[in-house]
Amino acid sequence: MKKIILILGLILFNLDVFAKDEKPGRFFEDQPDVSDDYQIHFIYMLDKDGKDNEWDINGEMEKELLELNEKMFELTGNKQKYKFDYREDGKLDISFVRLDKKGIKKGWNNSYPDYFIQKLGFNNPKKLYYSWVDFKHQMVVRWECTLVILFF
Repeated sequence: MKKIILILGLILFNLDVFAKDEKPGRFFEDQPDVSDDYQIHFIYMLDKDGKDNEWDINGEMEKELLELNEKMFELTGNKQKYKFDYREDGKLDISFVRLDKKGIKKGWNNSYPDYFIQKLGFNNPKKLYYSWVDFKHQMVVRWECTLVILFF
């Protein structure tokens, strides 16, 4: 009887965490494409118990990415921008992913998030997937810092 109560409790807890992630304007999968061209799709990623700062739905992430794209345009003499994945409503297509593990466990290093998003279906060969990671770990660096180093 104790095992049944424990199992039911875990199931209800996990459903509660998922329900808290469901918010207006949030997408858990890649939305229909407006272009068949190669493009960059963005993922707002949290660890299992991570605090949701809502970067995917509050406009901050999109604002920073669009500013980055304008800087790229400027640096290339107004000739080139990154090809971002957009939704039909004209906004950036940003998906939400919460990892099923707390942090990154020993043995997986930085490979686990990549494995996890592929398992969720983020594996379109014409897309490059960038995860905007919102959790702390000694090996994880937010990807936009890497882009800043490469292009500024």
